[in-house]
Amino acid sequence: MALWKTQFVMVGIQQGIFGDASPLRQQIESPESIDVVRSCITRFASAVMDEGGTAVHVSIDLGDEVSDHAGIGQTYLQSNGLLASHLPNGEVHPVITSLGTELTCLQASLGCNAFRGSRLDDELARQPRETIVLAGVLIGGILDATCRTAYQLGYDVHVLADATLAMGHAERETYLGLVMPEFAMVTTSASLIAGAS
Repeated sequence: MALWKTQFVMVGIQQGIFGDASPLRQQIESPESIDVVRSCITRFASAVMDEGGTAVHVSIDLGDEVSDHAGIGQTYLQSNGLLASHLPNGEVHPVITSLGTELTCLQASLGCNAFRGSRLDDELARQPRETIVLAGVLIGGILDATCRTAYQLGYDVHVLADATLAMGHAERETYLGLVMPEFAMVTTSASLIAGAS
């Protein structure tokens, strides 16, 4: 896949999850994965933009109403306001904003889906390309909801396994191994960059 034909959508790269002082580091199975994922995301975004592709970040706000069916990860994010748009934890992480003026930053409506209320589909339609690449937060079904909508809208969807964050191995394997392959090609940032060379 040529990176200049790519629309890269980053979901939920916010202080409450990816910040150095994020309380999530005390709860997640592999705290070091936060920094690894953040690094993969910024490296891939830079590569896409350098080649003339599109990069978009969508902030998520789960709100503070914890539903009965919320999993432990989503409950933790909501109870601690780690994605609340009106709090410092909800701010976009500086490594994303430092990517430059060609990056588009959007805010989704309350909930898990990056398309909901964010104008993401309109933004992607401005430079029509059939392929979108997704990266970000698996916790609470955030990336899954976004992936399903992208698929329903007719995009050829790729998900970067090395640029996705989960609470633990089981959640990661469930989403990337079983759920998301129904709607998307699961790949890695390294393989897409290598394939574009």
